[in-house]
Amino acid sequence: MSKPVVLSGMQPTGGMTIGNYVGAINQWVKLQEEYDSYFMLADLHAITVRQDP
Repeated sequence: MSKPVVLSGMQPTGGMTIGNYVGAINQWVKLQEEYDSYFMLADLHAITVRQDP
């Protein structure tokens, strides 16, 4: 039997805070037990700003 799927993302706008941990990351750890989980960093600037390699 397959598990339900969850997709969740976080926008990287600054450093890691206790709010990030309590509000998202800690919850993501719990969700992994019940769901097939996909987590991402949603960084639109990585694809919309010209890069200088």
